[in-house]
Amino acid sequence: MGGFAEYACAVPSRLALKPRNLSFAEAAAVSVAATTAFQALRDHGHLQPGQRVLIDGASGGVATFAIQIAKALAQRSRLFAALGKVDTARALGADHVID
Repeated sequence: MGGFAEYACAVPSRLALKPRNLSFAEAAAVSVAATTAFQALRDHGHLQPGQRVLIDGASGGVATFAIQIAKALAQRSRLFAALGKVDTARALGADHVID
């Protein structure tokens, strides 16, 4: 709803400060990719602690956030990542990586 607009109106309480070490383009991408991953796991996937999670394409923008969010939401779960950068997926918290 205006996320790709040059200008947009927003309620100040719904805004967050951009981290200084990110460019505006990076900060915009983080919010879209992270929100998509969070909604997929929590709202649509109904992820619960202890469940097993398979994240396909674990080196993509949404998937890199999904690995971290799944690890946080599904405490002590088994997190599998497939078809991506093995080292990156492991560093982000994947328990098992399938290349």
